[in-house]
Amino acid sequence: MIRPNDRITTPQAAVILANILLGVGILTLPRFLADKMETPDGWITVIVGGILAFGFGLIMVKLSQRFPGKTFFEYSQIIAGKWIGKLLNLILIVYFALFAGFEIRDMSEIINYLFLEKTPKEFIILVFMCVAVYLTAGGISSIARLFEFILPLTLVIIIASYSLSLNLFELENLRPVLGMGIGPIFKGLPETWRAFAGIETMLFVTAYMSRPEKASKALLAGISISVFVYLITMIVVLGGIPYQQVATLTWPAISIVRSYELTGFFLERYESLLIVVRLIQVFTGFVMYLYIVSLGLSHTFKQSYYRYIYAVLPVIFIIAMYPKSINQVKALGDVVGSIFFGVIGLIAPILLLITVLRKISYAQN
Repeated sequence: MIRPNDRITTPQAAVILANILLGVGILTLPRFLADKMETPDGWITVIVGGILAFGFGLIMVKLSQRFPGKTFFEYSQIIAGKWIGKLLNLILIVYFALFAGFEIRDMSEIINYLFLEKTPKEFIILVFMCVAVYLTAGGISSIARLFEFILPLTLVIIIASYSLSLNLFELENLRPVLGMGIGPIFKGLPETWRAFAGIETMLFVTAYMSRPEKASKALLAGISISVFVYLITMIVVLGGIPYQQVATLTWPAISIVRSYELTGFFLERYESLLIVVRLIQVFTGFVMYLYIVSLGLSHTFKQSYYRYIYAVLPVIFIIAMYPKSINQVKALGDVVGSIFFGVIGLIAPILLLITVLRKISYAQN
């Protein structure tokens, strides 16, 4: 089991959440929104999606705060009973295993396409898995310390990259605002929601906070950071490239950065930094999901946490390698997104409602 002193601070909880959220849609969100909405109003959808994400995240935080020091895998059985609780645990374990497999396969696809064309994806995945095992074995406090180093570096690189591309920005590309009404905003919300997949980690992170009563502040800070990054990404991309073209680009954020070069500078193709940042963020998500899957199996079956770190790796590897094409990888991502909607829209709210109506809390057990 996890060491009793494996605790994180409120800023560390916020950093963990921000890192996980930023790994999802930095490069692709502008394309998805431009394609679905067919307007330049994607930046508005990001703000609305962030507000909704905070609302549902708050439900998860309030649920976890009723059981201090316990993760979802423990209090689910207190709320719903032993067998239903274990069933819910297995649903989330499968979900996070699928998410972990999707994340590391997505990362290997980018590395294989842009950097190591002749390197087998299997090798890339195995290398990152080995690093992830080392981090996960140290517990959540070790993971948090690494994330604290990664996030500031990520923000500096993103802001610097976008700043150098502002010479292409044209305000007219963002107009008219709400030219087709609010209908497109709702059309784009499902895609925006996928960019906030990761808020459900608050069902577990809250238990390891040294001050769980401040989990709401950590949630707000983590979501605010991700909304800020997604917002400037949308504004810079849609302001520099008409939304009709954005919808046809594989990675619009990279395209906008590539369009500007500093001749004679020590790094002329500085979009490589943006790609590396995205890969690191995806890796942080994989590490956290591996941690949660191992933790879930440990709590559900009352076995050593460290044993499951290694036991789940072959399963995640099979999940990662199951898609045979990039389209099947995207299909796997759609499956993960659908389960995510169920987790945030059904499981957590229903369990919180039950605890309120039955007045269940850890203090009573």
